[in-house]
Amino acid sequence: MSALENELSVPLFRRKPRGVALTEHGEKLLPKARHILGLIERARVEVQSEAIMPHGVVRLGMLPSINNALAKPLHDEMARTAPGLELRFVCGPSRYLSYLMSNGLLDMCLAQPEGWDALRLKVTPVLKECLYLVAHKELAAACFENDVLPDGFPFATLKEIPLLTTEEIDGLGALIRRHEEEHGVALDKRPTLGQLLSDLRAILNKQAGMILPWSAIHHVADHDDLVIAKVTNPHLERRIDLFSKSPFGETLVARSVEGALDRLLPILLENGLTRGSVLNSTRRGYDRRPSQ
Repeated sequence: MSALENELSVPLFRRKPRGVALTEHGEKLLPKARHILGLIERARVEVQSEAIMPHGVVRLGMLPSINNALAKPLHDEMARTAPGLELRFVCGPSRYLSYLMSNGLLDMCLAQPEGWDALRLKVTPVLKECLYLVAHKELAAACFENDVLPDGFPFATLKEIPLLTTEEIDGLGALIRRHEEEHGVALDKRPTLGQLLSDLRAILNKQAGMILPWSAIHHVADHDDLVIAKVTNPHLERRIDLFSKSPFGETLVARSVEGALDRLLPILLENGLTRGSVLNSTRRGYDRRPSQ
């Protein structure tokens, strides 16, 4: 303080037996000093925040249906909470995403565990989605005994309708094949057209039905020509896992994406963009070799 007084050539403090008090000069200087200290503190916080703020490019793979419901909300959430990060979305079936992960072309991925190669990954189950039969009403009425369509279709009855399905080595195709084997049902399966929009067009043209999660069909749920009902007996569900390669999965960048997913997945359910349930928080991931 003495050095400051010498620099200014004015007394700033009045010394008393039990402490000090500000002089008139000190009272004038006090608010300016507080302002200067505030600027210094703000600058310190900004510099430190920039140093620890996640930044860079994250290549995130998604199944088409998940991308349909999640890509835009996730992009907006990351722009709000981590503006230094650039998300680059890659969309495709589980088998394709697994190939990209195994060749280092993806950092993280949201996909079904079925059909994955044996990679050493951090894996976190994040979502369970209900599966539905979607078909044109006329096709469904012609294939099933009752003209009045039920709220749910038992899995065994689906053999009556042609179904577009992905390859058995892929996520949803592998899941359907497993249920066929477990319940002794042989479905009338036809290859998909490769793109979700093309498949939905074929459904509207009465060519076939399809088993899909709500995230793939929420935007056509009110279509007058479609019947959409749960698959029951057994109740069909698929699990979505978050895959990330080590050590990337433990970085601040990965945790930023995980935190955004923790916030967004419950909102997707609340807003009707998918149906099912949120599983573990992404902070409870584990290392394992994914299912073949």
